Amino acid sequence: MGLFDSLPAEPLSRAQISRLEQMDAVGGTHSIYSQTEPDSAYGLVILLNETLRAWAFLDGEEWVEIRTADLETRDDTEFDDYDLVEELHDEILSELGATKV
Repeated sequence: MGLFDSLPAEPLSRAQISRLEQMDAVGGTHSIYSQTEPDSAYGLVILLNETLRAWAFLDGEEWVEIRTADLETRDDTEFDDYDLVEELHDEILSELGATKV
C-alpha cells in the first residue's frame, strides 16, 4: 500500500500536509491551495524517495497522480531542481483548470 492509497476523498488541509512533510520518506512538498478555501490543498508536488510526484484532487472526488519524475542523484544531496517543481505545478494547475496567479 502506497502513501496515497489512504488519502481522504477531499482536499488536504494544511495540518495534513504538515504531517506528510514529517514522514521520513518525504523530502519536501509544494502544495497548491484554493484562493477561496485557504486551508484546502487541491494540488501537491511531493518529493518522495528521490522521485517528484504531482497529484491533483479532481472533480471533487479523488486524488489523481498527474506525473512522476525521477531526480538525478547528486553527491551533495542538495535539492536544486526547482524548475521541475514549477513544471509539475503548472501541469497540476492545467488539470485543475486553473491559471497561475
